[in-house]
Amino acid sequence: MRQYYEATEILPESSEIEPDFIRMDITDVLLDDRPTILQLIKDQFAGMTYRLILHHCNHDEGKSCNVEILSI
Repeated sequence: MRQYYEATEILPESSEIEPDFIRMDITDVLLDDRPTILQLIKDQFAGMTYRLILHHCNHDEGKSCNVEILSI
């Protein structure tokens, strides 16, 4: 299973621009280092409305993914 932090900017429905998006692969990152990565993502999206999730990707195992919403 691979794990990712993903942040997606939330724009008004009428917006004609693409939302900002970031995906950080944290599969091999130590648990103690993950808060630092999470803070870097939050800093990048400061001042924006965004959704932050932890994506548990099981595609390599032929299974579906699970996501945990961390913040909206």
